[in-house]
Amino acid sequence: MPRLICLDTYYPQVFSSLNINPASRYKTALSDVLNFSFGTGDFCTRNLSQFGWQTMDVIVNSEVLQDKWASENGYPSNVLAAQIESFKPDVIFLQDLNIQLPENSALIAAQHSCPWAGDSQVQKCDIVVTSFPHYIPRIEALGVRAVYNPLAFDPIVLERCDYSGLFIGDTELINKQIRVYDCVFIGGVGNPSHWTRGMETLEAVAAAIPTFRWWGYGLETLPASSKLRDCYQGSAFGLDMYRILLQSKIVLNRHGEVAEGYTNNMRCFEATGCGALLLTEDAPNIKDFFEPHRECLTYTSPEDCVEKIKLALYRWNESGSWMAKNGEERTLREHTYPQRMKVVSDTLQSMLCPA
Repeated sequence: MPRLICLDTYYPQVFSSLNINPASRYKTALSDVLNFSFGTGDFCTRNLSQFGWQTMDVIVNSEVLQDKWASENGYPSNVLAAQIESFKPDVIFLQDLNIQLPENSALIAAQHSCPWAGDSQVQKCDIVVTSFPHYIPRIEALGVRAVYNPLAFDPIVLERCDYSGLFIGDTELINKQIRVYDCVFIGGVGNPSHWTRGMETLEAVAAAIPTFRWWGYGLETLPASSKLRDCYQGSAFGLDMYRILLQSKIVLNRHGEVAEGYTNNMRCFEATGCGALLLTEDAPNIKDFFEPHRECLTYTSPEDCVEKIKLALYRWNESGSWMAKNGEERTLREHTYPQRMKVVSDTLQSMLCPA
């Protein structure tokens, strides 16, 4: 069995949502954190294990988890180096290229679909998987193997989202068809930010759609005049985010400038996988994933975005819910982590055991 250790980091804000039991053992605490399903959670390792890999997850910047591992295994310092040494992986898979690695002989792989980490960080890898088409030639120019593999949705979150005890008024949300939010956005905001065009869209929607709500981070960066302040609902990470998506009719999505106009982010698949209607920017590759006006909606400007929301809500029973259902079926059929990890597994296997 080939062995792969997946190294990840979480936003500092996420740790306050995790509520790790200080009395729990490391294995239990790590399982609880991964089940929370923040970011890619255990989507990569759990699915790779289905293709014959022995895997291990490490949340490198979780002091609580790393202290637990060190205490239980007798390593007071250099915890990451000790974890790698004890597991003896064939592959080290980085979800964050800024993680500093100790000396080792493993194959170094990474997933890199965010602002460029720097040439030197990319060059430490043997292979980089990315959902950015425009990163492929940039990675290859550094002498590193590049593989285009879009992001995806993991249906496991539908099992992990517990609806019992969740009420809106007198209605218990056992039935996932109950959509209590007209239009939502979940993500970061900021002025200035790397979401300049996205911020213009969010402000326009907040000003024009009275029932619009958003969850995320960056509220403190907004000017006092921002309409987004009036519809802010707090933070929502992991399963908290998925539960909101499961209760929403329309999910507004925006990409940062780093995407260079391409559709690629996880929210496209998270929203549709949870049965919401995706409203995202028009892009040259959108048809690679969804058919506009049948499986999603796209917008070309802040004004167009507002009009698309109004029309979709007005025609929700007639066509909005129909498009949402089509988008959900497309994602569950074609855009899941079991499918994406098959590509990763086959590629890594071929590098470890070349013909």
